[in-house]
Amino acid sequence: MTDRPISTVAVVGGGLTAWSAAAALKRRLPSLDVTLVPAPIPAEALADRIISTTPSIHGFHRDIGLTEADTITGAASGPRFGTLFEDWAEGLPSYVHAYGPYGPPIGGVAFHQLWLRERRSKSLPPFDHFSPAAQLARSGGSPQASSSGIEFGLQLTLERYSALIRDYALHVGVRVHRARFADIALRSSDGFIDKIVCDDGAELAAHLFVDCTGPSAVLHAHLDPAFVDWSSWLLCDRVAQSVYGPRLLPFFERPVSEASTGSAYEKARRPLTQHSRHSRAQPGSLNPVCPDLGTGDGLPNGS
Repeated sequence: MTDRPISTVAVVGGGLTAWSAAAALKRRLPSLDVTLVPAPIPAEALADRIISTTPSIHGFHRDIGLTEADTITGAASGPRFGTLFEDWAEGLPSYVHAYGPYGPPIGGVAFHQLWLRERRSKSLPPFDHFSPAAQLARSGGSPQASSSGIEFGLQLTLERYSALIRDYALHVGVRVHRARFADIALRSSDGFIDKIVCDDGAELAAHLFVDCTGPSAVLHAHLDPAFVDWSSWLLCDRVAQSVYGPRLLPFFERPVSEASTGSAYEKARRPLTQHSRHSRAQPGSLNPVCPDLGTGDGLPNGS
């Protein structure tokens, strides 16, 4: 290690996480020399496949200087108030797992405790009926037309949003290396990364290297190849996706992700402005993956 200040950063990757990391570093620390070294986006990089976000994304946008006009209007994003779960509990109705509060506390007692107590002796509406965000999710309302304080995530139009983040990173001064990532060279003294090696033979040194190469973590794997297998706990270890155009399926009006269960898999559909993206997770022991999942409008994504 060294006490010298960090002044050069190399971000390796080609997807949304790489461009987001590069933009955030350069925006918050303008004196840094931030270079993005392109690398292929792997199929298993879910950040470049999953369009639904939580409300925390707004904090990230504010932190790097993007407005709602940029990220919602300009990038064609829509609000997401939560997730509608259907058929998850036998004999019970569907429910919305929404963001934001569920009823106000009364007398210093949290609302959910009061609801649970009263439900023992009375017939009460479902718990999510006391959530303003859940009701907006079911009715198709918008955050602009509702009372203040209701939290919402975003449903991204990935192509538009990715282009926004990439263009913004370039705008704030992120540089893009001319060649793509190929390998790394390690220091003989301590085994840490010394240089990035590109496919044209060029080498790039930096004080800090940021690995945004997806789940394979190409840079990190050279430093610590150990892998902890969680497959015995994570039974659904395969995801298949399809994007359906407006000619095949209507646009889902409700600003909410929808999740349901099948006999051997979990499935979800997420509305976009002009398309619907369907995802299904299932155990890898089932083959083929999600046999009844179509290929959509010629825009398949899957792993």
